[in-house]
Amino acid sequence: MSSINPNNIDGTYPIAGQDNDSQGFRDNFTNVKNNLAFAKTEIEDLQNNAILKTALSGGTLNNDMNYAQLKSAQLLKTVYTKNSLTTVSGSTTIDWSTGHFQNFITSGSVDLTFSGWPTSGLYTSLRLEANVTSVAHTISFAAGTTSFYNLSNIQGASGNTITLSSPGIHVFEFSTYNNGSTVYVRDLLRNYDITTAGATATYTDITITGNITAGNVRAPIIGNVGTTLTATNAYLNGTVLAGAINSPVIGNTGASITGGNIKSTSNIGYSGVSSTAVTQATNRGTWVTINQPIGNVVLTSGFIGAYSANLLVLNNTFAEPNDYISIQQGDMGNNFSYMTRAYCNTAGRIVVTISNDLPVNSPTEVINLRYAILKNG
Repeated sequence: MSSINPNNIDGTYPIAGQDNDSQGFRDNFTNVKNNLAFAKTEIEDLQNNAILKTALSGGTLNNDMNYAQLKSAQLLKTVYTKNSLTTVSGSTTIDWSTGHFQNFITSGSVDLTFSGWPTSGLYTSLRLEANVTSVAHTISFAAGTTSFYNLSNIQGASGNTITLSSPGIHVFEFSTYNNGSTVYVRDLLRNYDITTAGATATYTDITITGNITAGNVRAPIIGNVGTTLTATNAYLNGTVLAGAINSPVIGNTGASITGGNIKSTSNIGYSGVSSTAVTQATNRGTWVTINQPIGNVVLTSGFIGAYSANLLVLNNTFAEPNDYISIQQGDMGNNFSYMTRAYCNTAGRIVVTISNDLPVNSPTEVINLRYAILKNG
């Protein structure tokens, strides 16, 4: 509240046409002087403490609020100061007080140190744009009193060093609430690796509508051997390109991949499953048992008459009706060509037909058959 009091000045004094006491003059002059002194003090206080759009005449603009609170403010068109560090390499200091958005271009690997953070107890963040001109240029964070959290989840991070998979613009956000003792790191332009710990996980459905390119999609959403996925679907409406998709999603009970394409630049198959070979006993009519999704059946020596076939029953607990059974002759024997067909007519049982479609008997020989069970539903 202002100390200026205009009411203590008698505006009707002196009174015209009469003799006026000089004390009245002195009182008015004193009150005017006091009010001017109050005005001077209050104006200087405003000059020193008010937030101004531009500098006052004869002064310089200084809107440093020294972290004073601004309450119930509605902000519009607020911007941050950008600080460009141009081209850097080696040890580089990022001073928060010079701008909340900073950028640089690498001419070599960069080792970053942060400074200028606000007082402990105040939360703030800084965004850093790194124009990395070569994948050989790594970004590391100087060891010291700062602990960097979430760094291990960023693509290419090992320890306190990030190796980027491609040159170009990369943007990271750093935030702290304790004067930089703890700094949280986020990668703003790239997806994070999805990893889980432990052998068992229960998740809700995950829908991926875009493409997954390169890298690995791994446990346990689409996981490694040894993990368990419980009644969860991974829906891929886009395309999975390169990388590896490991069990247990493919072939795991209660999980499926729906829609889109699955492509690989390496291999698609059973990981960690050995092909089992079983030799048929007694004769060509003897049933064989192999409880593996892939395997070899070695038939006993014999021949197949012209336009005739051998029927083989393969007991296999992996097989279910509607599964697709891929089967082929493992070797050509005496270069005689056989036609092989296989299907699952009941759970746990595969029926295999080996046909001789030629007008002559086949030679008497041992036939080696290779099969793989592909799940269908």
